[in-house]
Amino acid sequence: MNRATTSFIAALVTATVLSPRASTAMNIQMFDLLMDEDQREYVEYLVEVTRRVFIEMNQKDAAEKVEVLFEAERSGGHQSVGERQIRDILQRMRSFNAERPNSPLRFDVEGAMLQTLVNNGIDIPNQFRRNLDQRLREKPFWPRRPTRKG
Repeated sequence: MNRATTSFIAALVTATVLSPRASTAMNIQMFDLLMDEDQREYVEYLVEVTRRVFIEMNQKDAAEKVEVLFEAERSGGHQSVGERQIRDILQRMRSFNAERPNSPLRFDVEGAMLQTLVNNGIDIPNQFRRNLDQRLREKPFWPRRPTRKG
């Protein structure tokens, strides 16, 4: 390995370690490799962490709205309204990435969660994403099942 390649790899590893965004967000490709049960558990995990962050930020009304959004089941379905909306947003994100493979924009599951909240009239304070990322780093999600083959 030449010196330039070594320097680039070192910079990339350093940026990944120091960047909370890169180290906590689950990209869509990784989410898609999870088994269905783990995907559901990851969304439940995000909902719980989101509620806790709102409560810590003294936004109890927002925490209650999140709880209602993710507990109310769509008629005839097994998913909550919020989970269905996250999955719809993830599908639009996948389509965007497929249509624009060279786009620098890459989406993550947490972004789909935040968009779901905004779409349902839940205000997101400026500090919220930083606090959410911090909580996700403190106690990361670990799938309990083997992943699918990519």
